[in-house]
Amino acid sequence: MLKITVCLAATLFLGPIFACAPAVAADTPISEIQGAGHKTAFAPSTPVMVTGVVTAVDPKGFFIQSADANADGDPATSEGIYVFLGNNEHALEVPPPGTEVRVEGRVFEFRMKSPFPDPRKVVACGTTEEGSVPNTDAEHFLTTTELIGITAVTAIGSGELPDAVPLVPPGAMTGIAFADVPNTPFDPGDHPRDYFESLEGMRVLISDAVVVSRREGKIVYAVSRAALQPAELTAGGLPKSIPGHVFPEVLKVRLSSAQTESLVMEAGFGLGDLTGIVGYDAGEIIVLLDHVLTQSDITQVERPAAAGPEGDGFRFATFNAENLSTTTPNIKVKRIAEQITGPLGAPDLIALQEIQDDDGTGVTGIISSQATLAKLVQAIIDAGGPTYQALWLDPPLPNVDGGAPGGNIRNAYLLRSDSGAVVGEIERLFNTGDLCDADANPFYLTRKPLLLNLEIGGKPYVFVNVHLSSKVGDVSLYSSDEDPQAESAERRKAQAKALAAELDTRYPNNPPAIVVLGDFNDLPFADPLAPLEAGALGLGFVNDSRGEALRYSSSHQGLRQAIDHVMAGGALSPEDLQVHYMDLNVDLGAAATSDHNPVLVVLDGN
Repeated sequence: MLKITVCLAATLFLGPIFACAPAVAADTPISEIQGAGHKTAFAPSTPVMVTGVVTAVDPKGFFIQSADANADGDPATSEGIYVFLGNNEHALEVPPPGTEVRVEGRVFEFRMKSPFPDPRKVVACGTTEEGSVPNTDAEHFLTTTELIGITAVTAIGSGELPDAVPLVPPGAMTGIAFADVPNTPFDPGDHPRDYFESLEGMRVLISDAVVVSRREGKIVYAVSRAALQPAELTAGGLPKSIPGHVFPEVLKVRLSSAQTESLVMEAGFGLGDLTGIVGYDAGEIIVLLDHVLTQSDITQVERPAAAGPEGDGFRFATFNAENLSTTTPNIKVKRIAEQITGPLGAPDLIALQEIQDDDGTGVTGIISSQATLAKLVQAIIDAGGPTYQALWLDPPLPNVDGGAPGGNIRNAYLLRSDSGAVVGEIERLFNTGDLCDADANPFYLTRKPLLLNLEIGGKPYVFVNVHLSSKVGDVSLYSSDEDPQAESAERRKAQAKALAAELDTRYPNNPPAIVVLGDFNDLPFADPLAPLEAGALGLGFVNDSRGEALRYSSSHQGLRQAIDHVMAGGALSPEDLQVHYMDLNVDLGAAATSDHNPVLVVLDGN
């Protein structure tokens, strides 16, 4: 049975005074249990007795920390640790933060489970045969050193909370290209991954915090305003992925378990000083707030409206509709239509990604997306927009294009009926007999590029709508691997190389104007996309006409990223295009219509 006793000075109580056994010195310092490394050197289930100050309490346990944030004089060892009580009926009797306690329990390294299903459902390529595969994500998660099997929690005094350590990881103020360096000693001074481990379970401070991204529930991403370097920011002042910087200063933050007030807390809002406990969460660093926020703590900022490019030329856009099907809620379809007719100005041509079949993710024999696209076309009309013609090709077999099992995801186009463009051939590239051969087809279980020939103003144009392999399943930066490798990168590189070669072969002489656009799932400067620019057609990524600071289309773990792109080549020069990355969704959190911003383009001189 768990023993929880209270031994405080009698003057602190108006009620009965509790008699307590003489104090017994704690056997083991917290820093000795934590050690200078990512795992404790203690054998599993080693019994210990530890003294520390309660810093935070959650429904499953509490954190304690040495009163001195550097009690052993070694900044590489953490002075904090989590005490896991689980579902013990006495968990709510834990003394409040600021109480010094003695804890008796056992040492344990805890690895959290993956937040995604285990096992994962899969469908065999080209069939409707369902199966499953183990979810191995958790094998790469960093572990948390904690105390379990608690037999006693004894309150031995009261005092102040330990001072919060200012959170300034290596590379916060300068560029840093890695989280750790393989085969090198533990080094919190130079390696962000080791730095966070040296503070695991400790109370830290994010000074003058700024929200950089909001997720549903109690999760936000935040950064200290002092770490915001001008060269790394969007025009709205938010961190943006750049070459050579992994942004260890951008942190996942979970609101206190005691937080009950619903807060308006969008990207760019100020949160003031945040204090909380450092931990790990499914491959990310997380700070668990130890205090409750109120709306008065938050400084709101105005978000400017997105403006499209000017000009009277042929207008086209790329837009990831985020798994659109007939089962998509009507309100979401309505919002997509309103974005198309509103800020996008009803472009002449829209390249869509993530169009599912007509029954969504149900694993059935249904492959067609006719009803799905008809629903969107009608929604655009209902929103006051023009009539569009849907242009697409269904996969020849079920479950050959990846995405959610049974969704039969594919790319498609919408062409305004009054655009004046003349439709030519439309083709699914790499739609060959080796569809289900992972070694032969670079687009195995990936959305096939959709090539569309159009005549615009009497000139031939080729549009190629792409959606390259996603990063789902890649090992995260803060993992048990010192040098995590993104397996998906090689797939995207092979796809980029194959697509460049295919276009070079098709248009060896006097090529038409060529536009490659869509969801590339990678940054324009990333190595996997380099083969596209190395081909004979002179394909090049086109920046936002207003500047690099406005070039982003998604947000991942608090960082704005440009992963949706427009490339120009052949007889088309980047100077012929006005490009605007339209900030319509990424900064809206749960209210977003899609997890991507559309990109709007005006073709000049036609």
